[in-house]
Amino acid sequence: MQYAIFGKLPRRADFIRINASHPAALELDCLIASSLRLMSDTDGWQERFLSAPPSSIFFRSRDGRWSFLGAIRPSQDEAGRCYPLVAGVITAEKTSNSSLASYLLANELFLSGLHEHLTSAMENAVEMLACRQFFEEEHPISASSLADLEPLAQQLMSRYNNCTTVQELEMLLQSETPTGLDHLLLGFAFHAQLLRRFKSSMPAQCFKLPLPSGTGEGILMAATWVGLYQAAIANHDQPPLRGILLFPDVDQRMILAPGDFTEHMMALAFGHDADQSIYIHPQDSNTPWHSNHEWAEASYVIGRQLSNSRLLLSQLHDILNGIAARIS
Repeated sequence: MQYAIFGKLPRRADFIRINASHPAALELDCLIASSLRLMSDTDGWQERFLSAPPSSIFFRSRDGRWSFLGAIRPSQDEAGRCYPLVAGVITAEKTSNSSLASYLLANELFLSGLHEHLTSAMENAVEMLACRQFFEEEHPISASSLADLEPLAQQLMSRYNNCTTVQELEMLLQSETPTGLDHLLLGFAFHAQLLRRFKSSMPAQCFKLPLPSGTGEGILMAATWVGLYQAAIANHDQPPLRGILLFPDVDQRMILAPGDFTEHMMALAFGHDADQSIYIHPQDSNTPWHSNHEWAEASYVIGRQLSNSRLLLSQLHDILNGIAARIS
């Protein structure tokens, strides 16, 4: 386990690299650079970049050996050259889809503190020393602390799922998107089915999901979405999620990438107006699974269950597990 910091600061001319030679940091750096090259072909990209909100990122390396959890702040150097300031921790990849929800929740305070330090560093370059000290002395991500934090996060998720109804989730979803909860959850399951069948032949796409305002509530809802995704693909040998972007404070949304995490998705962190084709639209009748007889059966089952406004999230998990088990 180690930390990495790289990117630009407004009052410095150089490119900052602290522990940034790790393969996972280099891969993320290359992905960010590719996303900026993509954006640079459009007018006004620098203004959009600099006005983009901060984001949190979970990123798995392409070889599956490493994961990066950290914060991203759009920035520039003193000459006005745009590049974000990125900081996070790199761990040997042991986080399965099933444990990712509690992993995110366990690190809520870490991400919040990291964003504060990056804000200070951008306002005063000297504060970068404090950011480095935060990693070396104060950050809660360690083998021993996670051993304590993750069980607590799992308990919190369990209590939340046992007292929260699907109606609350539907209200959040309806306020931001035309997609119904039934279509979204079946989209999780049937898109995963296509990934299993066609693997690298599948086009890289992602889900865009709403979050409530506020960092704490945003992380909890992000963990909830990840948990529901896991329930919808249970009982299958599914490739791990490659990337997650969180925008809890301003845009109140998250990006969830089941397959490849591309420069088009990375550019969403920098205000890029992406083509709608990179998003999975579960409500679209043209999606391939809408003609699948298994989808018709599953749609009937989940539709009937969701008509019960008192249905709890914990019960929904069980329903999704059952549906996932029946999808070939």
